[in-house]
Amino acid sequence: IIPANLTKQEKFYNGEKIKCRLLEVRQRFSNNYNLYTIRHQLVFERHSNEFIKGLLIDTIEEVHDNVVNIHNIAREPWILTKVLISSNDTSVNPIGICIGLKGQRRNNLIELLKGEKIDFILYKDNIHKQIERCFSKFDLYSINVNNNEIEIVIDNSMVGAILGKGGQNVKLISYLINKKIRIVSMEEHKNNKQKNVEKKIQELIDFGIDKQTAESVITNYMDISNALDDNT
Repeated sequence: IIPANLTKQEKFYNGEKIKCRLLEVRQRFSNNYNLYTIRHQLVFERHSNEFIKGLLIDTIEEVHDNVVNIHNIAREPWILTKVLISSNDTSVNPIGICIGLKGQRRNNLIELLKGEKIDFILYKDNIHKQIERCFSKFDLYSINVNNNEIEIVIDNSMVGAILGKGGQNVKLISYLINKKIRIVSMEEHKNNKQKNVEKKIQELIDFGIDKQTAESVITNYMDISNALDDNT
């Protein structure tokens, strides 16, 4: 394993058994006294998503047998891996299968990954339910989906926790579901909402409607919009 194909904290010792993925086979030619020989060099790696997928297939029987499906993998090597999974069998809990009895399977994976944490997330077809699954530890105020961008509103005090160190948690989940995610605090959300209301009122005033009528129209519109949001 060449250094470039290792995570920065991994150190191995002679005779140590490790899991890795074959990256390529290199041929080397040599000529000694007109005797041509071919030597093969096997290059392995441990830093890719493909390595994690292979590790899961190799260590979890239900993944190998396609009872548990891997939809996507997001990884920050040595630190954290998130895996999106589902099951073909409604009687099988894919999260429980991958974690194992008393967490034994996940603990084995963490040991093989030299301490790298690994989270399993249940796959959902509905994007709102998928976001709720991905951020199940947090109380989300609202989820707004606009094409490939998702805005999540959360309590001011929880913004740092949901982002993770250096924004790592959101970055991995964003890659996992292939959507751009924006975290907005309640305070910022309210300020943006108020600015939007003021902008709409001014647009009606510019159109020739008096201020009182404009405020009444926009206020009623926002009340209806909020009621619809609460019911979705």
